[in-house]
Amino acid sequence: MDGFLEKFFPEVYRRRSLLMRTITAIGHDNRNFHSEYDKYGTEKLHPSGWRLSLGLAAVPAVLMTIGGILLPETPNSLTERGFQEKGRKVLEKIRGTSDVHAELEDIIDASELANSVEHPFRNILEKRNRPQLVMAIFMPTFQILTGINSILFRYSQA
Repeated sequence: MDGFLEKFFPEVYRRRSLLMRTITAIGHDNRNFHSEYDKYGTEKLHPSGWRLSLGLAAVPAVLMTIGGILLPETPNSLTERGFQEKGRKVLEKIRGTSDVHAELEDIIDASELANSVEHPFRNILEKRNRPQLVMAIFMPTFQILTGINSILFRYSQA
């Protein structure tokens, strides 16, 4: 393992070696060091750290919910649901001009084309779409299972 790290990940090897020398120098073996660190980190430093983390994670969710309620509908969604005049007004407000006829016609045409597709979810399962479907499912799954995001994030912060 050390040879592999030293050859392919020299920075990781250097940091690991430094940590191991420090642990040895202060007279702890690996197991005692981690148990003391865990005890200190969970009991003395943050007795309710997970509650704080959960509360902080809820803040973006609340902000996004409020934003979703307060933000206006998009011209596309209004047109899709049959409210073309409301869609025109929102588009005029966004663009700052009343000359939105061509763009509104494009939105209406796209909406009609999307509504003309029969069984869109069944079409995804057709043989010609399977490679894209497999990649769309398995790439994020393997990315999560391998933990590569945490490794990339950890070493991009260094």
